[in-house]
Amino acid sequence: ILLGILANPSRKSITAAYVLMGFTGHFSNLHRFVSRYRWDRQQFSLQLLTLIIKALSLDKEALVFALDDTLVPKYGRKIHGRSTHYDHCSKVNRPQYIQGLNWVVLALVHYVSPFHKWIALPFLSQLYIKRDKLGENQEFKTRIQIAQGMVASLKRTLPNPLTLVTDALFATRGLIGCCFREGVTFISRL
Repeated sequence: ILLGILANPSRKSITAAYVLMGFTGHFSNLHRFVSRYRWDRQQFSLQLLTLIIKALSLDKEALVFALDDTLVPKYGRKIHGRSTHYDHCSKVNRPQYIQGLNWVVLALVHYVSPFHKWIALPFLSQLYIKRDKLGENQEFKTRIQIAQGMVASLKRTLPNPLTLVTDALFATRGLIGCCFREGVTFISRL
């Protein structure tokens, strides 16, 4: 499915990927598989990461990961998790507060020598939801707590030496302590 979506420059849909990759059977089977089955996002993402690491032959290498939050403007009132977030990267002529979603994103950072560039391959993300927007049975987690969970699961999955690069927002005692306990090198502005 991913290959079909990436190979098709015009239409980025599951049905277009289905047709392009030559699957047999009715396309509704694929839609049902993607939409109705229960997925463990974190387990799926970490399995995807292990496949990426094998494909890039990084099995025995020290790995570098970037952690940051991403603001996505969304304006519909019924969008789950939508609230007002401060944009610390806003330009002078842009608003400092954004209505939308705030995703905490973890990406594998890799130097591609033929292109002489570093690339980031985001593989794990989790939606940060403010306390007042949570449902009754949902547990509140700060962005730092979300990041701590990501680092801990990453360390459980990979035997490689790990380095985490973040911006100053994540340079807190909680995340630094988590990285210290897990044996992950932490690089950030303090």
